[in-house]
Amino acid sequence: MKKLSFFVVIIFLTTTAPSQSCLPEGVLFTTQEQVDDFQTDFPGCTEIEGDVEIGINSSNINNLNGLNALTSIGGNLWIKENASLVDMMGLNNLTSVGEFVSIQNNNVLLNLVGFESLISVGENFIISGNNALSNLTGLVDLTITEHLNISDNQSLQNLNGLENTSIGGDILISNNNTLSNLTGLHNLTSTAGGIYISNNSILPNLEGLNNITSIGGSLSLGGPYSPGNPALTSLTGLDNLTSIGNEIYIAGNHALINLTGLGNLTTIGGKITISENNALLNLVGLESLTSIGNLIWIQYNPILTDITALDNLNSETISSLWISNNTLLTTCNAQSICDFLVSPNGSVNIYNNASGCNNPPEIAGACQVTLSCLPFGNFYFFTQSDIDNFQTNYPGCSELGGNVNIVGDDIINLNGLSIITSIGNKLTIGDGNPVLTDITGLSNLSSVGGNLRFVNNTTLASLEGLGNLDSIGGKLEFNGNIVLPDVTGLENLATIGGYLLFDYNLAMTSLAGLENLTSIGDFLSIVDNDQLTSLAALSNLTILGAGLEIFDNESLTSLTGLDNIDAGSISDLIIYENPLLSTCAVLSVCDYLASPSGDIEIYDNAEGCNTSEEIEEECATVGISDIHSESFTLYPNPATRELFISTDKEINIKEINIYNQLGKKVLNQNRINNSIDVSMLQPGIYILELISDSSRIKKKLIIK
Repeated sequence: MKKLSFFVVIIFLTTTAPSQSCLPEGVLFTTQEQVDDFQTDFPGCTEIEGDVEIGINSSNINNLNGLNALTSIGGNLWIKENASLVDMMGLNNLTSVGEFVSIQNNNVLLNLVGFESLISVGENFIISGNNALSNLTGLVDLTITEHLNISDNQSLQNLNGLENTSIGGDILISNNNTLSNLTGLHNLTSTAGGIYISNNSILPNLEGLNNITSIGGSLSLGGPYSPGNPALTSLTGLDNLTSIGNEIYIAGNHALINLTGLGNLTTIGGKITISENNALLNLVGLESLTSIGNLIWIQYNPILTDITALDNLNSETISSLWISNNTLLTTCNAQSICDFLVSPNGSVNIYNNASGCNNPPEIAGACQVTLSCLPFGNFYFFTQSDIDNFQTNYPGCSELGGNVNIVGDDIINLNGLSIITSIGNKLTIGDGNPVLTDITGLSNLSSVGGNLRFVNNTTLASLEGLGNLDSIGGKLEFNGNIVLPDVTGLENLATIGGYLLFDYNLAMTSLAGLENLTSIGDFLSIVDNDQLTSLAALSNLTILGAGLEIFDNESLTSLTGLDNIDAGSISDLIIYENPLLSTCAVLSVCDYLASPSGDIEIYDNAEGCNTSEEIEEECATVGISDIHSESFTLYPNPATRELFISTDKEINIKEINIYNQLGKKVLNQNRINNSIDVSMLQPGIYILELISDSSRIKKKLIIK
């Protein structure tokens, strides 16, 4: 909103009846003189309709007494960067702010005395970066419609002053390095929004929240994007909390030993995240929890050993389970986890914990239950033993519903997976498998619903074993497989739903194995494959869903093999830094350059393919000398107004096209007889294309 500045001369006409509402465009105060002269300059002004800004690098505003006539502000109130302001005295009669209040970076502000009459803030209340502020005294009976944000106040010790404050949205308390307690919030019984408490350096517990029984939004103690509270040892203060409407995040609180303080919590409306708490031993405190609305995520807690405090959680309320990278976690057989494994409602992700909790079969053993095939996945194979024991751990499991990840230092072959016929989502082989040489164990796999990725398999020299794979729902990616010479083994693959990527496969010389591939749902990207010389295996590819990208392939000389891609299916054309690439004038590229639909980047290739103009020049003769299955004669050639066609035998001519030297179609004729009207064509050289049932024939045409 535009502000009125005192750096211009303002002339006011006053009357004996002072106005009440004023300054719809707002006002800016940058000097003490402007504050002191406010009532003289704006006589009768008590209700400012616009924004009020006080400060902005002001060194001499030390009091707000000149503003004591103000009763309301319709817009925002900014009080910021005032180097001499110690309190809010002068705003004693201010009762309401229509939008938000922001009190920021006032380095000697001691308290909020002067705000005692403020009862209503229409949006957020922000108190941030006031390094001398020790408490919030001055806030007596305030209603904040939306969020309260208290952050980066380096001397704030408590929240005294908030005792009778009503907050309609979230409470955010962060980066207050001397905050030792939350007293001031002790009258708060519930919040409509969430409570977010993060990175308060010496906060030891949550005393001050003792009367809160429900949180409408999330409870976040560190995370998902904020650091934890490094001195927090206990959650005492939340002892009366029974429900959380959304998620709970407990992350990065490195002194927290357990969750004592949550003993009455029964319901969480969203997910549970417990992550990166370096001193957390167990989940004691969650024994009363019976219901959640989403997933359980427990990861990277380095000394966590036991999660059986989740015994009483109803497994039917768990949507998925993620327990990973807790290096000392051995005891996971909480009753809720056992029940979930018997009949999962969603994906199961359990790996990289200690023995006993390292994978679903280990937990199932402790639960004394037999696993079925996990209907939503996911399956993680980190050792050869995981591969070899698959059919024992999951008897009869042939159709895997989720993701499959195969990555391990000792995995040599995949023979234990020979029963698998389909994978519902992603299959990732890598990143990386340093001794994997044989994937013939996947010989019964016919479909992958999501992505198929081969990444950094440094000894894999063959894809033999994928002969039954005919469709990939997502992307197909080959990245960093440094001894793989081609993709022989994929001969039955016809469609790829996502993109096809070849990147940094240093020994790959061709794309042999993709001869039956007809369509790619996204872009085709061939990048940094130093030995690649041929794309001929892609000759049956007709459809792309996005761009064609070919760059930084040191040995590639020709784009032959991409001829049959429908140019209309190419969104962008990117060809650069292929130093030996001289043949780019294949039909798909020529057609695209004649009628581009997106970006074109062509440079730093060999002569003939170094610019789009070079390629277009070559495109003028594409197909003239290499298609002779049926001959025909044009006369007269050169022609002026009418062109006649004679063939040496009867053929079924379906279509005639004429292209100019840039490859642009300038004439099309579907009703075929022995003459064509060319009177509208400008003099020059053209290509005439005759399409029959069995061939496409091209010949040079000159118009005089």
